[in-house]
Amino acid sequence: MRSLSASLAGLSRRLFPPPLPLLDLVAGQWRVHALGVAARLGVADALADGPRDVAQLAATTGSREDSLFRVLRALAADGIFARLFLERPAVGPRFGQASTRGQ
Repeated sequence: MRSLSASLAGLSRRLFPPPLPLLDLVAGQWRVHALGVAARLGVADALADGPRDVAQLAATTGSREDSLFRVLRALAADGIFARLFLERPAVGPRFGQASTRGQ
């Protein structure tokens, strides 16, 4: 069992150089933080009826438009929200309708 574990660890080191796993850890941290911000602001609930302008969404959630746009853009890269016409976020395919509070 130890030899198998050592072989897999060696293979992992050859396939994934150290900076790549470290980058994944760091990126995972900001993704979790961005998702937490969107959840606290109630972004998914605000988008339950369909896409809205970032300005409208910022007014509804009580947030700054430029900051909210950056958070949504980051989450859109992971499919959590969809970018429609660059500034009309919508609930993305990975998040779906299960995100709304009433369900």
